[in-house]
Amino acid sequence: MKNLFKEPGQIKSRSYKVSSKKDALVFDLDNILKNNNVQGKIEDPIPSRRLIILALGIPVVILGIALRLFQLQIIHGNYNLSLADENRIRIETTRAARGIIYDRDKKPLIDNLPSFDLVMIPADLPRNETERNQIFKKVRHSTSVPVKKMNQIIAKKGNGYKDPVLLQENISRKEALILETKFAQLPGIRVEKNPIRRYLNSDLYSHLIGHTGKINEQEYEQNKDEYTPNDYIGKTGLEKSYENILKGKHGKRQVEVDSVGKIAKVISEVEAVAGHNLILTIRTDFEEKMTKALAAGIARAGSQSGVAIALNPQNGEVMGMVSWPNFDNNLFAKGISKKEYTDLSNDPRKPLFNRAINGTYPPGSTIKPLTAAAALEGNVINEWTTVNCKGKIDVENQYNKNIVYRFLCWLHSGHGIVDVKKAIAQSCDVFFYTVSGGFKNFKGLGLEKLRHFFEEFGLGQKTTIDLPNESEGIVPDENWKREVKSEPWYIGDIYHMAIGQGDLLVTPLQLINATAAIANGGTLYKPQLVYQIRDNHDRVIKDFKKQILNQNFISKENLQIVREGMHQTVLSGSARNIGSIGVDIAGKTGTAQYANNQREHAWFTAFAPYENPEIALVVLVEGGGEGHKTAVPIAREILQWYFANKR
Repeated sequence: MKNLFKEPGQIKSRSYKVSSKKDALVFDLDNILKNNNVQGKIEDPIPSRRLIILALGIPVVILGIALRLFQLQIIHGNYNLSLADENRIRIETTRAARGIIYDRDKKPLIDNLPSFDLVMIPADLPRNETERNQIFKKVRHSTSVPVKKMNQIIAKKGNGYKDPVLLQENISRKEALILETKFAQLPGIRVEKNPIRRYLNSDLYSHLIGHTGKINEQEYEQNKDEYTPNDYIGKTGLEKSYENILKGKHGKRQVEVDSVGKIAKVISEVEAVAGHNLILTIRTDFEEKMTKALAAGIARAGSQSGVAIALNPQNGEVMGMVSWPNFDNNLFAKGISKKEYTDLSNDPRKPLFNRAINGTYPPGSTIKPLTAAAALEGNVINEWTTVNCKGKIDVENQYNKNIVYRFLCWLHSGHGIVDVKKAIAQSCDVFFYTVSGGFKNFKGLGLEKLRHFFEEFGLGQKTTIDLPNESEGIVPDENWKREVKSEPWYIGDIYHMAIGQGDLLVTPLQLINATAAIANGGTLYKPQLVYQIRDNHDRVIKDFKKQILNQNFISKENLQIVREGMHQTVLSGSARNIGSIGVDIAGKTGTAQYANNQREHAWFTAFAPYENPEIALVVLVEGGGEGHKTAVPIAREILQWYFANKR
């Protein structure tokens, strides 16, 4: 084959045989040339145009690839890196320990316990619906969580949602360990540990301290920067009022997760800061005595509910506050069941209702010291002004003298000649009818002035105590009656208002705060439940100072007259059955009609010692009958214990 290819025209048809030990190949050169269209010449070389295109195309392709790489790695490098890291790098929240609440003696009323929740992280679940449902079935097999619920979460949150979504809360420690083992390699499913509250004195402080609960969607949307979707937040009581103080500040940690979303490594961490602690103004032993005395008195009266509140009249500190019946706030901390909540809500005694600050009641004769103070300050009467009580007054209709309205005193036989002190002590209705609305030639104080002084004492408005959802009560006037009841104002309305009946409504806290102002000589303080805020190293962050709401609205001389009348109430008047406890007491009983005058609330408000008061007390027994029979014995028991055990 050495000279096979020669110049054109010299090629002849020849046959050559190539053999080997195994086979032989014979080919006909003429056929090869014929089949390849070589008609006496070699195939032409590739046209130069194609080579040029190929030569130019390869660099263009390489340049395009290079530009794309530059775009991906340089221009969008950080973005693409973050997308890749999202599959393995996460920012997680470490929860702050919630602050503790203590009584005045530094006795803890709360502690924090670990709680375990089963959660799902949609972003770590398979995108494939079939694979995802296989995981959901495994979860359903080991828990009570329906597959439907998990699919609803995915439909609502989306596959890319990275925050944990609660599936089941408050799992026992034993069950949590089992589930943690079972789901260790299950993507998107894990057990989280969260602290929950344990209330140590639920029988005493359920209304005051309140409770926490899982944050709802609205609360979370308003506070995304400070909470996670599965956080607990204060819902009622001091837990709610001091939420920002108690909650602390969550920490953050950057973690690397494995293929199933489990934490493989902590990259960096900012530690959580524990919440501050509250020191209350209340001592537990006194609160316990108040609760027992009130509950026993309510039972003796055949009632079901009532209130007792003690204040320091010199600064407004709450010494004790009881709303009966109470409830177990641990039910809410653990995650109350629907049945438990329904049972509490439907309980006719309304145990969830804080009567001390939310209940509004006609005050009955406990309002008379305020009416007396208003009449004295309004110059309608003085210390020596007298009224002859014959047990009733008859008032003619101003438009028709043939129509006569009769207003009775509780003592139908009459009290005879009474001055303001005796009127308070004997609770003479006729005296207060006369000095408020007038009678015959005696010009009374009038509605606007009476209403003004009631408001000066804090009625018809919140005391601004550090508890949420306080009621304002009602101090009615002509406009209120017209708008609310679609009725005109009658002379009888001011008579009823002056003795604590009709449309006048007060909270027990408003009444005791007004009593405290009489006790201390005319200063209305803001009631305060928290004495100090301290950090978790027991350093004082804030001392609460007394706050004045109002002062100098009644002269000390006029208030002293009222004080003497309240002192006579205990010495020889309607509260004389309080007896001797070794300390001088001043007070005022009240029997307030309600339910179309078919039932009566029993009231007693007091302060002691008379000369230098250090405690003011109010007792209310709903439907308890006459104040001197029901409320006074309860107050006596509380005051006697206080002065025997005070520190």
